[in-house]
Amino acid sequence: MTIDAKIASMRDRGILTKDQASRLAESLQKKTGAPTPPKKERSGIRTLLMIFGACAVALILALVFAPQDPDVIQNVSSALNQPEEVGKMNTPLNRGMSLALFIVVPFAVVLLWSVWIFNSLAEREELVFESWAQVESNYQRRADLIPNVVEAASDYMAYERELLLETTGSRAGSTDTERQETIDELRDIIDEIATAQGTSKDVMDGISGAPSSEATIAKLLDAQARLGASMTRVVALAENYPTLQSGDQVLALQASLEGTENRINVARMRFNEAASQFNSAIRRMPTSLIAAVGDFKRKAYFTSTEGAETAVDINLD
Repeated sequence: MTIDAKIASMRDRGILTKDQASRLAESLQKKTGAPTPPKKERSGIRTLLMIFGACAVALILALVFAPQDPDVIQNVSSALNQPEEVGKMNTPLNRGMSLALFIVVPFAVVLLWSVWIFNSLAEREELVFESWAQVESNYQRRADLIPNVVEAASDYMAYERELLLETTGSRAGSTDTERQETIDELRDIIDEIATAQGTSKDVMDGISGAPSSEATIAKLLDAQARLGASMTRVVALAENYPTLQSGDQVLALQASLEGTENRINVARMRFNEAASQFNSAIRRMPTSLIAAVGDFKRKAYFTSTEGAETAVDINLD
């Protein structure tokens, strides 16, 4: 069953209101297509390469076609009759070529070095983009589990209600009241989940390639922390239902949540490592010159936030 179908089912059964179902579905909507890195205009580096190339070509042409001094012009027949003078015919040309090589070779070396540095920085930046795509993928994996957790909780709550009605028919009114209170609390939690997930989605949708601002990272971490806290409340609500605690479906979801949290932490560490290597590279001289011309921007890091040292408790034992 798709996520939209699960949300629609909970809406039809009265677990979610129409507004909640719409908000939750919108917050869990996936990006269309694979994430792609930003297309940057490397106009600066192209301009630099064109200048180097134009200067080199102009210098060669100037040295090759420049007019020689009058005393350079020799009588070829006279020179051929005097073997010791033949070597002197090439002297002006040899000097011109030597001067050209003396100036052009450094230009060529600088040009090749610039291209190598540019390609190296581009490769490091691609690693940052790839690492960030893994972070996004694992956040999406956790988001995909939200409807499963809520649906499992609501299913078992309904099941518990049926058991209570069968064994204590005289308490039907009390049971209905308790069930309604539980549903209301679950709806409040779903509101929090939809809000937190919606904020997280908006932040990630606004990131092109990889985040370059600590403020963006902080906003994303805050939204994800609120999302984790809300899912913890769902688990806490489930602790009131013994059947829910021992159900295979919920135990499987618990394992999936724990695995997803671990994957998120690993993806964050790999992103920080890739971002650190890239940031260090663009700050070193003289690489920083090529980075400035090539419009390579510093990437932000994931940093610890208050309470981050405490893992989300999703234990149903």
